[in-house]
Amino acid sequence: MSSTHIPTRPDESPSRREAGFRGFLRSSAIFTLGPIVGRVLGLLVVPFVVDALGPEDFGRFELLSTAASALASLLLVGLDLSSISMFHRPGGHDARRVFPSAVAAAFVLGALAFVLVGVSRNVLSDSVLGSTEYGAPVLLVGLYGLVTVVGLVGRAGLRAAERAAQHSVVSAVSSLSTTLIVIAVLVGGGSILEILMAHVGGAAIGTALALWLARDVLGAKPDVGVGRSLLVLGVPQLLAVGAVWGGELLHRAILNDVVGPEAVGALGIGARIATALAFIVVGLQAAWHPRVFDLLDRPDGVGIVTKDATRIGVVLALGALGLAVVSGPGVEFLGRGRFTTDTMAIAGWMLVMVAGTGFLQLATLHSVTERKFGDTTIALVVGLVASLGFAAVLVPNSGALGGGVGSAVALASSQWIAAAVGWFLAGREGSLQLPLRVVTPALFAMPAVVLITADVSMLAKIAVGLIALAVAVMQLWETRPRPAVR
Repeated sequence: MSSTHIPTRPDESPSRREAGFRGFLRSSAIFTLGPIVGRVLGLLVVPFVVDALGPEDFGRFELLSTAASALASLLLVGLDLSSISMFHRPGGHDARRVFPSAVAAAFVLGALAFVLVGVSRNVLSDSVLGSTEYGAPVLLVGLYGLVTVVGLVGRAGLRAAERAAQHSVVSAVSSLSTTLIVIAVLVGGGSILEILMAHVGGAAIGTALALWLARDVLGAKPDVGVGRSLLVLGVPQLLAVGAVWGGELLHRAILNDVVGPEAVGALGIGARIATALAFIVVGLQAAWHPRVFDLLDRPDGVGIVTKDATRIGVVLALGALGLAVVSGPGVEFLGRGRFTTDTMAIAGWMLVMVAGTGFLQLATLHSVTERKFGDTTIALVVGLVASLGFAAVLVPNSGALGGGVGSAVALASSQWIAAAVGWFLAGREGSLQLPLRVVTPALFAMPAVVLITADVSMLAKIAVGLIALAVAVMQLWETRPRPAVR
């Protein structure tokens, strides 16, 4: 935390300062709007992709696309958060050179990874998918990683400059471009290779737009020293990202090996239902981090941050509940009824997982503000190890529900266990720690989400849903701004 505090203006009452949360929500909504619009368009073509590829090849595509996203996130090496942190608090560095240095580092890392993936593409294809015929799609995984990691740093520059609308436009344009190219590919028949090419093309368009919009932030000359400092800050985050995406990829690989590619496809369908909640999490994070840096420079900033976090907890709980209610029609639409696994139950547990990701970010807020990135890594690694243990037991023994449900339960456990560890670590050495009451709405909402998406009576679903809704509304009411006492 900075030692320089901005004095509170006399006319700035507590109610006025707390009302800033409405502006924060607007900013979060803007950050979220573009990705949601683009993803909704993308979801509309998923049933046609399922028809074109079939359940098994759709599962293979799901595994490769997860690997592509994992590679891009690993190559980022935490450059997004470390660059935002250094941009706001340079610590002796030239703030103008932060993002140009981050882009240069991202490009070098991405190019190296692309070459390595290209050289080993047939070996990777054979070891993961059991055949060398997918060598070309594996190569595209490496190309996607290179293109996307540069774009992610460009988007981080827009976040640091608090340009929510431009950040949202980049996400929307990238998703929309991908969707249109996928449609063109499907008209010609469509294969795994061609659909992955469409995703690389859409990512390239988004990256070009992000770099152009952030050109003033990226205009200075890269600096080797700044780049080195960013990478040093980011290394602990690399382990954290590895735990997140490595877990996603490992779970799908286990599922593919034990049950088969169709179960991986069913897990992918359930995960797409939870995507809307994931965008809410990303939007809240994108808008909140710059706000938190500003608030912590105020004498009463910690109190306002705590209220923010409590309200965010309510938003996450209500978002998960709402998506659980509409998940039934969503699963039927996306899967075309072609998957034997219980994709409805998978969707419920994936919603629990994404909500856990949001609460993990709350639990490890100190990791960003105080640059204790190692704490987030510890939390995620513990969660990953525990979830892999659950997967080893649950995936082969999910019975009629299908192994995908066991995998979804294990994935959900990883985020909530990590959140619990994060809260524990934040309590050490006087770190910024949010109160556990932030989690109260989730204690009721998460069981409700599971029951709403399970094969139980409608009366039970309504009852638990109403209870969870009441708890969330009560907590939201308790955090309402109160008039200043004169």
